[in-house]
Amino acid sequence: MANKHKQDDPLPALLDTASKAKLVDLLVRVASTHPAVRCECLDYLNRHTALSPSRKKQAEGEKLLALWAELAPDLDELDAYGGGNYDANIHVSSLLQEIAQALSRKRIDAGYRQKLLDNALPYIESGNAGLDDDLYDLAYAACYTKDDWRALAEAFETMGGDWNIDHARRIYRRLGDREKYLELRQRKLATGAPTISTWRISTGRPVKSRRPWRSRRQDCSREKAAWMNCDSSLPSESNPPAIANATWRCNSIRRSIL
Repeated sequence: MANKHKQDDPLPALLDTASKAKLVDLLVRVASTHPAVRCECLDYLNRHTALSPSRKKQAEGEKLLALWAELAPDLDELDAYGGGNYDANIHVSSLLQEIAQALSRKRIDAGYRQKLLDNALPYIESGNAGLDDDLYDLAYAACYTKDDWRALAEAFETMGGDWNIDHARRIYRRLGDREKYLELRQRKLATGAPTISTWRISTGRPVKSRRPWRSRRQDCSREKAAWMNCDSSLPSESNPPAIANATWRCNSIRRSIL
């Protein structure tokens, strides 16, 4: 059925009448307004034509930019509304993963990698699209050299926020930059989350005193000893109320330990 439709399609015959210049103009016009078509053209040329190595790398880089242009409208919407349509989420996630996988093959020129990073970093800073893992994967895959990694760490550091600072700190550690790693680690320790006690003080709530752990452990040991000895300390059968009271006390001890 598909072959019959292809034979009946007049488009091939019409295209055959056009000059090379006209066909190029047609493809450029269509591809400029349809990122998916542009991506398909670049992929086709890379697979079925004899391109030089430099042209192949150019085609691969342009294809990734076309993939980004395809996902950008949906990503903008997801970021603006803090998530959204499930199908849009899956579509954007799959394209981000495709870009990251292509970058990880280490064949993309620095200029294209920088453009992709420049596109992704604002969404990482926003953190509102619900696609943080995919965006971080893309950013990491775009780094080929130590200079790339350092620039990414500095970008994360500039963004601020615990999560981005953690990423920056791990990158500095990977680079062997002990000074920057310790600086960011010290910053986190100095500005850590408040404890329950400091929160109660800042809000004017009373702070409950807590006994040391060793004291609580000693109390537990005493209660356990009382539990073990409670049966031997029961009063004689001649005093039934005392028996009931002692039994209740032993059961209370058991419950506190269990």
